Amino acid sequence: MRRAAAVLAVGFAAAVTMTGFAYGGGPAEATVTEVSFEAVQPGADTFGGTYNLCWTNSVPFLDGEIEVRLRADTGHEDEGGGPIWRVRDRNNCYISRYNSLEHNCRLYLVKDGARKMLDSAARIEIPRGAWFTIKIVQQGDHIEGWLDGKKLLDARDTTFTGQGGVGLWTKADAATAFDDFTVRPNGE
Repeated sequence: MRRAAAVLAVGFAAAVTMTGFAYGGGPAEATVTEVSFEAVQPGADTFGGTYNLCWTNSVPFLDGEIEVRLRADTGHEDEGGGPIWRVRDRNNCYISRYNSLEHNCRLYLVKDGARKMLDSAARIEIPRGAWFTIKIVQQGDHIEGWLDGKKLLDARDTTFTGQGGVGLWTKADAATAFDDFTVRPNGE
């Protein structure tokens, strides 16, 4: 398996729920609330049960907005990705993602490694290689998901009520570029 050199922003951790993941691309830079990654590049042996995560606990998030631009470049099993927040560890967080192979945008809860869908929007056409923006608004137990300025997801969940880390997520063999990752906690 070919692996790219790991390039992560200061204070970020990488993890997978299975094996076969490496980060590739240009330099990653971070300020207190902003991170830029050129690409997330899975290894050749990733599969549907592999979740690829990169997150930091140095930007604690409870309520506010998270926004990221991304581009789904390739993938046979999965293609796309999105933000993660209120991250406890690799097996406990919220996820929002767009998948250009399935043409849907979804909101998930991952608790103790088990993923549960909280909401889904279907029949969304964003071509492979096109940039788009996912925005999450979290207030208490209320979560809204936006795709390119349009609200598509709306759910309530009380599983993770305390603050946690923030980051990015892909699944299986999805190779995704991320940019302009911005976290705006309430009151800042």
